[in-house]
Amino acid sequence: MDPSIQEIKNKQIEINFDRIEQEIFGTATAKYTETAKDILTQLGFTIHEDKKILVTPPIWRSPDDMNTAQDITEEVARIFGYENISAIPLNFEVSPTPYTPMIQLTRTLEDILIRNFHADQTETYPRVGEKTLELFGSSKENCYGLQNPVNPETPYLRDSMTYGLVNHIIKNHKFFDTCRIFDLGKVWNKNETKKEAGKKYASEFVQEAFELGVMLYQKDITSRDNDPILEAKNIVQTIAKQLDITHTIEYKATELSAYHPKKQAEIRCGKILLGKIGTLHPLVMKKNKLPETAAVVALTLRLEALLEASTLDKSNMPIYETLQDQIIYRDLCFVVDSHETFEPILHAIQAIPEIEELEIFDVYAGKNLGEGKKSLSFKMKMKGEGNMTTEEINTIMDKAIKAGEKAGGTLRG
Repeated sequence: MDPSIQEIKNKQIEINFDRIEQEIFGTATAKYTETAKDILTQLGFTIHEDKKILVTPPIWRSPDDMNTAQDITEEVARIFGYENISAIPLNFEVSPTPYTPMIQLTRTLEDILIRNFHADQTETYPRVGEKTLELFGSSKENCYGLQNPVNPETPYLRDSMTYGLVNHIIKNHKFFDTCRIFDLGKVWNKNETKKEAGKKYASEFVQEAFELGVMLYQKDITSRDNDPILEAKNIVQTIAKQLDITHTIEYKATELSAYHPKKQAEIRCGKILLGKIGTLHPLVMKKNKLPETAAVVALTLRLEALLEASTLDKSNMPIYETLQDQIIYRDLCFVVDSHETFEPILHAIQAIPEIEELEIFDVYAGKNLGEGKKSLSFKMKMKGEGNMTTEEINTIMDKAIKAGEKAGGTLRG
């Protein structure tokens, strides 16, 4: 025998038959103790009764199989038969602990980006270097610096989620013609520092914010319809609808040097600044060794601002869908003139109360459509309570078709 092999010793587990009876049946049961002892004995367990009741599992059971009194309870219940155990009411109501509004918001945003837009969630580094800040038109004076940074080349805390996402696009564009990535994290900005006297700790005077960062990469843009800036705007509109932001989303032009002069803006909801959107400038693309003919769109949204703009009850954020929900998906395709946009059609169909959301999955222009025509295909989501009939679903479909045609589209057969 190898002397390093330890001798196998039977472990002993302390139990209480009255407690096991309560855990299984919830009440006193005739001849329970005798039945439980008989079950354990026939399974190879040895019972030692003195001041305490100790049970020794058989040697053929895995050393890690039996560890607690609950493991013994499970053995007794399994052999006794779950079908022979009568159901009893719970002693208290079991209800899920709700998320805080911020946590629920992050879960909602993750769900929208992954399910609706098939984006990949990534994790970016929260520190940035001076060269990157200069490239994006930021200043180190606006960022908090670390006195003893782990990496001397990145001594500053980021003031935007964009920097880390660009690094991930740089690594992935060599292998993929399109990329959709996002991250949720903290950002810090000296310009937003709390000016309060007598504050000693950083948590008291440094303003940190939670931000959603999204970045879309596309190697080739064959037409205006597949410009990723339009997809980024669609992401904003989808988030606004999901969060029940009733005020109009506005895009105010900006003049940031890191972005295309005609494709950048602040995103506002009334007086609330939600974030920024923009296509990276070709010079920034070149310095990052990205194809200058490609397009990289950056979108950032402040989570605190989204909560402020949302009209949802902050104490009861949207719940997850359950198996009891009746989820129905149907596809529609409309044709319009090539110089027209699809927004009137989408807005008209989204206004139908029974339609939960829309997901665009194809934009097409070809010979079989006719000269000067293009088509849009999208998926509609309808949600019921489990009792929607085929006739009711078809009625909703008819509403959507009529709304699309009234908005200027022609249903494609």
